Amino acid sequence: MSRLQRIRFAVLSFLALVFLSHPEALDQVLPFQFYGTKDGLVSNNALTLFQDSEGFLWIGTAEGVSSFDGRTFTNYTSADGLPQSLVRRIIEEQGKQAKSLLVLSMNGVVSRIIHGKLERVQIRSSISTPQKITAMCVDHSGTLWVGTDDTLGQIIGNELRPVSTAIRMRYVGLILQGADSTLWIVCRNNLYYRLPRTQEFAEFDLNHASDVRIRAAAADPDGNLWIAIDPNIILKIRNRTIVHKLATKTKRGAAVLVSDPAGYLWFGDYEGLYRVARNNLTKSAVERVRISDDPSEHLLKSGLVDSEGNFWFATTNKGIARIGEKNLYRFAIEGINPPYHYAISAADSNDHIWVVARSGLWEIWRSHTGTWHKSLQRVDEGKGIAKHYPVFDIGNESIHDGRPYSVVCDRLGRLWIGFSNAQIACFRVHPYADKPSRLELVRTLRPGIDFPTAFPKCFLVDRNDRLWYCIGNKLVLLFDLTKPQPLVRTFDSLVGGNYSRALYQDVADNLWAGSFGGGVARLDADSLRTGSFHEVFASSIVASLTGNAEGDIMVATEFGGLTILDNNGNVKRDLSKMIPSNVVYAVTEERGGRIWISTAAGVVYLDSLSALQSHQKPELMGFSSLSSGVARNGVLWFVTSEGVIVADAFTTPERQAHYPVVLTKFRLNGRDTLFQDGMEMSYDQNNLSFEFVSVTFRYHQELSYHYRLREGDRWNPAPSSRSLTFADLPAGEYALAIRAVHAGGAQRARHVTFSFIITPPFWATWWFRGFAFVTLLLSVGGTIRYLEKRKLMRRIEQLEQERALERERARISQDMHDEVGSSLSEIAILSELAKKKPEESEMRVQEISERAAELIDSVSEIVWAMNPKNDTLDNLIAHLRRYSVKYLSLAQINCKISAPDVIPALHVTAEVRRNLFLVVKEALHNVVKHSGTAEVSITITLQNMLLEVGIEANGKGFIVEESRQLGNGLACMSNRMMEIGGTFVLESSPGHGATVRVVVELPPQSPM
Repeated sequence: MSRLQRIRFAVLSFLALVFLSHPEALDQVLPFQFYGTKDGLVSNNALTLFQDSEGFLWIGTAEGVSSFDGRTFTNYTSADGLPQSLVRRIIEEQGKQAKSLLVLSMNGVVSRIIHGKLERVQIRSSISTPQKITAMCVDHSGTLWVGTDDTLGQIIGNELRPVSTAIRMRYVGLILQGADSTLWIVCRNNLYYRLPRTQEFAEFDLNHASDVRIRAAAADPDGNLWIAIDPNIILKIRNRTIVHKLATKTKRGAAVLVSDPAGYLWFGDYEGLYRVARNNLTKSAVERVRISDDPSEHLLKSGLVDSEGNFWFATTNKGIARIGEKNLYRFAIEGINPPYHYAISAADSNDHIWVVARSGLWEIWRSHTGTWHKSLQRVDEGKGIAKHYPVFDIGNESIHDGRPYSVVCDRLGRLWIGFSNAQIACFRVHPYADKPSRLELVRTLRPGIDFPTAFPKCFLVDRNDRLWYCIGNKLVLLFDLTKPQPLVRTFDSLVGGNYSRALYQDVADNLWAGSFGGGVARLDADSLRTGSFHEVFASSIVASLTGNAEGDIMVATEFGGLTILDNNGNVKRDLSKMIPSNVVYAVTEERGGRIWISTAAGVVYLDSLSALQSHQKPELMGFSSLSSGVARNGVLWFVTSEGVIVADAFTTPERQAHYPVVLTKFRLNGRDTLFQDGMEMSYDQNNLSFEFVSVTFRYHQELSYHYRLREGDRWNPAPSSRSLTFADLPAGEYALAIRAVHAGGAQRARHVTFSFIITPPFWATWWFRGFAFVTLLLSVGGTIRYLEKRKLMRRIEQLEQERALERERARISQDMHDEVGSSLSEIAILSELAKKKPEESEMRVQEISERAAELIDSVSEIVWAMNPKNDTLDNLIAHLRRYSVKYLSLAQINCKISAPDVIPALHVTAEVRRNLFLVVKEALHNVVKHSGTAEVSITITLQNMLLEVGIEANGKGFIVEESRQLGNGLACMSNRMMEIGGTFVLESSPGHGATVRVVVELPPQSPM
């Protein structure tokens, strides 16, 4: 920059200081609320602020990052993986499925916070020299811009790509985008911009010397860019042209620039905070305000206006500060009178607010430029009077100097001030625009001269220019103040003998008096001269009486809350349960019907007398509010234990940004889990816990949550303030909807739905149920078929048994025919032969006897075979032994039998019994007839259900094949064994005897 340019810049700066500066307002303290480490913030040294798309406030500090939802802080420090605890910048990425925050540490390392976890971003660079990132910005298209010590670049896919600018940019400290999409790059001593259409870069001419430093920059919604430079100049840039220069009068230049939607530019330095109307810089005054009475709290590092209109500032040693109402001002006034009486503030016809305190009479007013002022007025009318009455302050020390004690305003806008020496003075107010008003004394009323000598507890100037005031327990009426002797009437005593603390004249000119311990009494307007006060409402301590637009009387009581009386004194409504404290000092009705209630815990409000719940503003809570009122222009004021608060206007929740409900934590069976919409969980993962919040920094105390589990269900209030827990949820599809609701019942935003599925166990699934149903059908069908088949088999068995029985009958019949018939026939023939040949009768008788014995044996065998009691193995073997021994002994052959000692009673069918017996019988018959042996060995064995009978004869033997050809006996025995599933084996040779073995298998189901 040439010498001529430096001179030009100096001249312009001087002219700006001379012609563009504005008178600085008196210091006003904004009612900021501080949040620090005591509230959960990670560090009181806050450096940067950012609000994300869900409304969360992010604070970068010297010890890490904090996230704030209006109630609780969530912190991320080096213990969580933050590479350096000193945080320079926080921004939000775009185009991500989940919210992702980028954190820039002072050492140039970038970290990402996603899903509540912190991870380091590994940025690759094609530049050979190491790059320390010093600035970050996400433009309207979602592109991530970064600046380094000597480079401007973009990060694409975690890769730093330099942007060709044809301009070397050194020490990039800030990147921001204006409303017109122009990208601004702020370096230490230079300002650059990128045109949105041509994407060309150029340097902006600041018209300053090379050693002047750019200290701060901000873009407003109107398309302006604000640049704070040394020495103490703020530039307004529009369409890339400087349109105004504002001299700030700050000592070190503006370190913070914030533009709000209300049309103000806020700037701050290391010593204070200032505000100016940004669209009318030529005529608007620069207001200087303070965050608090402590100057050390004004070390401002960053500022932000959130979507609800709250102002946030980051301070270097007090954490972060917030003011929700930017049109709310607090004035420190020393010696606010204790709550012994409440006529300590009033507003005149010029909308100036007057407050009396132990420190004197204070005037608070707003100039034509919109700046609020306060001033201490000198009023000495109370001094110089011989008689003083002690007025006790908080320290319980009496005051005798005649200072102002109470103030009221009459219908003409004049001030009536009561002094501590019982004197009353009337003043006419002459207002000025930018300096304190001039008070003109109109009249003085002296005790002992104009009215009885006694100190008034309270007084009132009514609409008819009558002065009412209370002395002890007597109420005195002063009538026609223009007369030399104004006293009209004295009321000897109020109800209960208690003194009045509050007076009020209603729209019908009836006078209402509230007393200490005597409740509320009323004097009718038509009985001023002859009537008396009569009690209408009993209460212990009445603090103040006020009327509303409907003509009701609002009775504020200490320890009794707030009660609404109709114009006849009947209780219309008791509001005590709707306010946070039963100690109510004052009530004010705002235009529009909103009711402001001053309590020992702060100020609350009702939208109307029919409202179901009171509302709170954090700026007005935490201290006693002793008096309140509303001026004719609608300005509210509250006299509190911490000073006077003046409110131009209050915003309502309906006008604020409404953020939806956000899920902050999800627990599945007690374990933190990442929730995904539509996620499926097994039937045993059915214990779910949801934590959520709808971010608000003003109304979190008024916010409640409702939920429903499925579409179409009714809404239910959440049992916990910001969480829901469901235990043992049955399987099914769910659409958990949660909505935030203001205390008045208005829904804050559209509800948010979290969908999930709990899958049933396999035995409760449709396919398993179908499979089970089909299986059941098949089982039933199979069972029925089995039963039918079994029935059929039983029928077949029955038929076979019947057929076998028929065969057995036929066989028995045949046997009877063969055995008995033939034997009887032979006996008959032998008998006939004996008759014809008597000489042979003896021989024939012998033959008949033998044939009869054989017949008896045959019949016995038939009977034995027919008897079912013999169908056991032990009976069979016993019968075989008896028969063998008897038969062989008749043939004089020795018989040896070997059998098991214990024979089980296994079931043997009649067919097996008969065939086995006949085979053994035939074998023994052949032995006796052909073997010529003197001894026979019979062996009976039972092993694994195999019954074996062996017959061995030591006779002459024979050739088996020749014997088969000579007769059919052997073939008959073999066939019988085959019929019962057994085997027949014959072994013999000449000279070596013969052996017969028969084997039959007994079924295992045959035990008896």
